[in-house]
Amino acid sequence: MTEMTLEQAMRNALAAERYSAFFYLELAEKTADLNTREFLLRMSKQEEEHARQVRRIGGLLGAGELPVKPNIDFKGVETVRGEWTDRRDLTYLEALDIAVASEEHAERFYRMLSGLFEGETSLLFDTLANAEVQHRGYLEQIRRNAGAQQQQVPIELSPDDLVPAADD
Repeated sequence: MTEMTLEQAMRNALAAERYSAFFYLELAEKTADLNTREFLLRMSKQEEEHARQVRRIGGLLGAGELPVKPNIDFKGVETVRGEWTDRRDLTYLEALDIAVASEEHAERFYRMLSGLFEGETSLLFDTLANAEVQHRGYLEQIRRNAGAQQQQVPIELSPDDLVPAADD
């Protein structure tokens, strides 16, 4: 991989988080199940919050003006595609599976960025990767509970559940 500046890495991360928010909105449109739609809309809002955090953290690290465009295929960073892409009957359990896989993709992305930098910048991307691990664990627990109960009960995601605290 070519050398990447902090500004370009932040632009790429911001694009990935924003696209992930769009991805969950797109999924929400693919289901008639109201509980699944509500869950996916909450996930979209969480990803929007992640984008705001990436922007804020970039400023704290001293990132200058961000490049206009990402230099990676950001659409695959924190999303997954599958046979369900053209369906309009996505279930709650399928939505959870997609969200778990998407968080895995995001963790790998942030670990890759961490490896490109040293010091505080590397730690920042490790922190973001660890946050994705926490998100995935939370979603996996919800998935296990939902699968065991075979219920499609809407869950409440609060910003505190999926967004790392500022001191993390």
